[in-house]
Amino acid sequence: YSYIAGCIFYLLSVTFPKYRAKKIIRKGIMIKKKSIQKILNHILQCFSEGTQLSAEDHSEENIQNIFVKKNWNDMDAECKLLRYNKTTIQACNLHNQYLKEEIDDLIIKYKEYLSEEVLSLLEELRDSQFIKNVAIFSRLNSFDVDVKSSLATEYIKMLDKYKTLEGLI
Repeated sequence: YSYIAGCIFYLLSVTFPKYRAKKIIRKGIMIKKKSIQKILNHILQCFSEGTQLSAEDHSEENIQNIFVKKNWNDMDAECKLLRYNKTTIQACNLHNQYLKEEIDDLIIKYKEYLSEEVLSLLEELRDSQFIKNVAIFSRLNSFDVDVKSSLATEYIKMLDKYKTLEGLI
């Protein structure tokens, strides 16, 4: 009987609390993942305003068209509502900062619960060329079609990394 009592005690004191903690941690990871997805969607929304193209369509052709057709020096609609004077590219730079903060927070809080592959993808997403280029371009006043097209390509790569990450989490 003592073996049975020991097994029951082990289940109640070790296994069930681990299962419950894992469930709570999983929920936290999913919240962070959704937050990252929202920020990526907000970035595309910034560029699609005024182009009459849908930010819901994540096809490569639509994303290229959104980035090329948008005048990046237009005032961002969301920033206007908040009484900030930010152009579209500056607002995008702000969203990128939020994105980096969310990724950093996810890595710091849940590092031991994420696989090496997921951590690697999060690092790649945080250090993506899109984020670096937006930070540079947010200081410029004119943009040619090649710059817009290359930034769209970098955004598509960033979305692809996120989709891969989404499949792993």
